[in-house]
Amino acid sequence: IKNSLKGLGAYDATQFYRGRLYVLVDALMDHTYSDPDSQLPKVCNFLGRVLELIALWFEIAPGNLGDYLGSLSNDSFMYDEDIAISHCASEFTDILRKIFFGDKRCQRFYQIALPLRKFDVPVDFATKTERVNPMYSQLINFINEFGSYGGFSHILTLLKMNSEKPPSAEDPSLPLELAEPILAPFSQVTAIISPEFADGFVLTVKEVIERKIRNMSTKELKDMDKDVVSKLFHDVQDLIKIVDSNENAELFLYNMELSLSLKFINSPFLEKKLKGINEIKECIERIDSGIGHSHGGPGGSEDEANTKFMIRWLVENKIVEVIIGENSHLEIIKRCSDILRFLARNHALTGESLEFFWKSSRNKHEAFVRVVYGALIEVATSLSESALDMLFGNIKDTPFEEYDEKMIVFVREFTLNALRVAHDEYDHLYDEDLTDDEEAPSKEDNVKDKWYGIPILWELAQDDSPVSQTLGTLALNSLTDLL
Repeated sequence: IKNSLKGLGAYDATQFYRGRLYVLVDALMDHTYSDPDSQLPKVCNFLGRVLELIALWFEIAPGNLGDYLGSLSNDSFMYDEDIAISHCASEFTDILRKIFFGDKRCQRFYQIALPLRKFDVPVDFATKTERVNPMYSQLINFINEFGSYGGFSHILTLLKMNSEKPPSAEDPSLPLELAEPILAPFSQVTAIISPEFADGFVLTVKEVIERKIRNMSTKELKDMDKDVVSKLFHDVQDLIKIVDSNENAELFLYNMELSLSLKFINSPFLEKKLKGINEIKECIERIDSGIGHSHGGPGGSEDEANTKFMIRWLVENKIVEVIIGENSHLEIIKRCSDILRFLARNHALTGESLEFFWKSSRNKHEAFVRVVYGALIEVATSLSESALDMLFGNIKDTPFEEYDEKMIVFVREFTLNALRVAHDEYDHLYDEDLTDDEEAPSKEDNVKDKWYGIPILWELAQDDSPVSQTLGTLALNSLTDLL
């Protein structure tokens, strides 16, 4: 501690900090003591010095961060003491997790270690409440001791380092995957963290994580471990609950998940794009199944609020346009039907988006065109009649000379689904309550002129149509199937 963790040399520092000290803390907290009254005070004194050592490591960590990130793919920690010390991150954060009640094997330590060592500090970082078991008094002492050494302040400094801009080799920033093990120990003890202290600490953590998502570099995105980052979001959600409502804590989690999905979709990596699409689909599935988060504010049902929140997010971030933009891929289109149908059945899929989607197949290879047609056929069952009319307007504008087997099959399947929608809308109208003076319109009147692709297929089947005999026969068979 007096030498700022230095003086052992690279090899011995690695062996001691990451080996003997780590094992010793674990053993002390899991040990069965023969004379706890005399032994435990010494153990608590030692663990207090360990917390001081770890707080000091957090203090010097910003100066070593660049070397640490640059040494992840080599063995320089074996001969450079500063780098060796920086590589103690996982062991030191796991020691914190053990001391701060995050390891079940070590939790029984607090059943015997009643408040044996009170550390007086000017600010309570942790405090006892009525719902806290008295046996956790020593845990409260340890948290306050860590705070008195500047541990929480040093953590914030490390988290905030260069978070205002995308990181670089010259201006490194703490990766989100490293932020998770740093914050995880404190998400375990939210019941005893002082709300007064947490108010400033948690707000800063929340702002930093949001900023890191916004300023994430392409390299960070490529190398990201999504599962670890998801754990980080849940850790911060637990911290937010100390100072804010459960609803706002869930809103943070939801926003972070969606923001990261948007980053994935906009990335140049197909694997990440597909991951982003799947994440959004999972959010929609949770909403449809009624297990999503509530984000709608006052008024209305929870399901309605969740739906409105998701629609607003999809529209504001132009997800449809991003999915089918210039850099789109057929694997992305294959996975987007659920998103399109969600927007369509909630009357949020605009005519512009549909037209953009339709035109995205122009001048593309056959496999891409088939996928686009397939997605439009699927979404047709969820479109309103007016949206179907608008989309069919684009189909009618396609010259017969451009028709091929794919287009004829598309017209047939689109027409089948569109006619079903038109008839369903009539049935819905007929089921509504009518006054004595009102009379439901006949189905023939309601679907009059709603033949969609049937006239097209009829014209293509004629002997004088500009398509080949093979396509004409396909059009005739398709017409027969529909009729």
